[in-house]
Amino acid sequence: MACQEKEIIQNCEVVMEYKVSIIIPVYNGVGKLDKCVKSIARQTMDSVEVIFINDGSKDDSLNYLQKLIKRYHNKNYSYRIINQKNKGIANTRNKGIEEANGEFIMFSDQDDFFTDTYIEALYDEITDEENDVVYGGYERVKIENGKIKVITRVVSEGKLFDKYQIIAPWTHIYRRDFIIRNNIRFLDSKIGEDLFFNVTAYSKTAKISSITNTDYKWYYNDESVSNNLHTVISEESDPSFLLNKLINNITNDTFLKNPLTEYFFLRFVCWYLLYTFRGSNKEDIKKMYKGLFKFMELHFPNYKKNKYLYGNMPGGEDLKIYLIMNAFMVMHNVGIMQPALSILSKYV
Repeated sequence: MACQEKEIIQNCEVVMEYKVSIIIPVYNGVGKLDKCVKSIARQTMDSVEVIFINDGSKDDSLNYLQKLIKRYHNKNYSYRIINQKNKGIANTRNKGIEEANGEFIMFSDQDDFFTDTYIEALYDEITDEENDVVYGGYERVKIENGKIKVITRVVSEGKLFDKYQIIAPWTHIYRRDFIIRNNIRFLDSKIGEDLFFNVTAYSKTAKISSITNTDYKWYYNDESVSNNLHTVISEESDPSFLLNKLINNITNDTFLKNPLTEYFFLRFVCWYLLYTFRGSNKEDIKKMYKGLFKFMELHFPNYKKNKYLYGNMPGGEDLKIYLIMNAFMVMHNVGIMQPALSILSKYV
């Protein structure tokens, strides 16, 4: 069904099924949405429902978005704009899941963009393989002197750890029935809402595959929340809520007992402590350190003997991160890692 002009309105009602629904949260999007809207209009895929959710923007995002859609729209797509009071990124994406009519669901951030075959490539893989989840790679990009510069490129080669390296919901496609049936939703948390969603999804199915392209372009925005995180230990950045909610949400014992799952949780704990110790005070480091490793001992009592430590790096893991993590664990096992972090926090 071709997109009708009347569908490009606030809170429109659309009752039909599309092949794909793509969900884009919008917050203060004036001047940020152009590349995203344009790249959607250029997609080769047919039968797509595009859902923009204006999450209580304080600027003129609604009018700006309506004008963009009227100027750049794909005639074979249905465009919807839903307005709501500000509820945050997790609740906004959850609203999109509830509103979606597509057989499959995808996500995008408002200032990101993608190549013309982005949606079609993921759709072809998930339908050809009859999977529940498919993911691809991405490029982290920024604009310099009017040209796109690639900062980092992450490619999935179907290796063991790839799905944990590409943890954001964008560059994924999900079978909507699978998401609804398993009640998979984003966690309303200060950190890790993406991790919660995808690890929960991974625990519910073995029908997961990947493609090698890097069609999704993750735009580096100096003003974005993810680039300005408070990098000291604080109540706001405490991952305990996330980790406990996630472990309680995983009902698949086989998944929990998988050494790769244990490795992922251990990696997260180590990397969080390394990321936040700078500038944190001694007592906060000690308390957080003990709390996180108490979590590991409770849920993964044999974590010190994880099969992927000390030379048996899982395929797809980043070598630099792997070496740092192993050094961390050697120091942890002899009882000097936590004191070392407390001392280094004053100088690094």
